[in-house]
Amino acid sequence: MISVAAPDRYPFEARRSTPIRWPQSAQQSLLGRLVDIGAELFAISSAVCYADTIGREHPQRKAEAFELAELFSRQAKRRADRLFHALWANDDTGYAAAQRMLDGRYTWLEDGVMDPSGEGPMIPPPDESAAEHQDTAAPHDGTPAGHGQPEDAPTTAGEAQ
Repeated sequence: MISVAAPDRYPFEARRSTPIRWPQSAQQSLLGRLVDIGAELFAISSAVCYADTIGREHPQRKAEAFELAELFSRQAKRRADRLFHALWANDDTGYAAAQRMLDGRYTWLEDGVMDPSGEGPMIPPPDESAAEHQDTAAPHDGTPAGHGQPEDAPTTAGEAQ
């Protein structure tokens, strides 16, 4: 028999004061997988709803729409099942390995790799003509250089009088 009084043995404050502390990278990986699972479930519901809409609007296409929705749903379910499994059985060591790589631990792997630039630098040094070209480059709003509005021109229709 299950006792209803069992939670009284562990006051809420005691349970809350000792949360499980996971490393931030583990939390981010878990959250990322949960988001991916949610996206797969949303995609399944969207495909089914769209197939239903097609079936109501075009009854002659109902069977084909349902076939495609079922195919997509089975594939998405398989992907979601893999993501559920990966919540607890995974190899989330990629970030730590990337940090070790940036620290230079694996530079031996570069031995024997030819530099594609040959003897010269990969990126040429900036020259003065490039700096002058940047001054006359097009602004970020997509209008060609020198064709924008003057500084004192109104920018919205409400400002023009």
